Amino acid sequence: MNLFEQLIWKEDRVILNNIVFRLQHYKSDNWDGGNNHIIFYKIKKLIDQYDLFFRSCGWDLKMQNVIEIGMWGGGSLVFWNEILNPQRLLGIDIIKSSDNEVFDQYISRINLTGKKIIPCWGTDQADKPTIQKLIQTYFGKEPINMVFDDCSHMYGPTLASFNAIFPYMAIGGLYIIEDWAWKHWITLDTGMPVQSALTNLIIDIIKATGNEGLIESVTIYEGFAVVKRGKLLIEHQDRFNLHSYILEKV
Repeated sequence: MNLFEQLIWKEDRVILNNIVFRLQHYKSDNWDGGNNHIIFYKIKKLIDQYDLFFRSCGWDLKMQNVIEIGMWGGGSLVFWNEILNPQRLLGIDIIKSSDNEVFDQYISRINLTGKKIIPCWGTDQADKPTIQKLIQTYFGKEPINMVFDDCSHMYGPTLASFNAIFPYMAIGGLYIIEDWAWKHWITLDTGMPVQSALTNLIIDIIKATGNEGLIESVTIYEGFAVVKRGKLLIEHQDRFNLHSYILEKV
């Protein structure tokens, strides 16, 4: 079932399954929705691209185990749980807490159903040992089916997360990196150093795709890049390094 079709978009909010997501990009003092909402740091244009992508997959996806890096206030964690309905959803963010009672109540309610949403606050996406320990703790030997990285948007930390998680992904699993193109946005000056641009990481991933079997495909949208895990067996998963799979002939 395509739940994107159930989204009700308004000027400053989007509603799904009676959950009100307040759009951070359009936040103003004119809010009339009370306190029963969750902040959502995504815009309709981006969500429409996700809708297009999932339609292209025919929704033939088994999203048993999902990770989101960069929860911010927790809104996107709730959103993806409603859209994908995973069995386990692990969230990672360097922020110390959600500071949102509605989010906390939602997590408690969902976890009573036998499913599991695990928000891990105060976790740095560049901390590879901690992330791999979380994977072992909450997923055991089960592979990861999907990852969303909407965190630092910087090369080093994003690469660290990729190295930590990608070897534990299922064959055909999808690793999604949002806002890969920020270096090339005309309308926004991020203030981040250009040498840390995510474009460089996407290029590295494309190079590694030439190493037969590691990566099946890389799909580029304006708002995100989708890296599909190939069939190559990765030995010593805890020591995986993307750059080891890039062959540069001279």
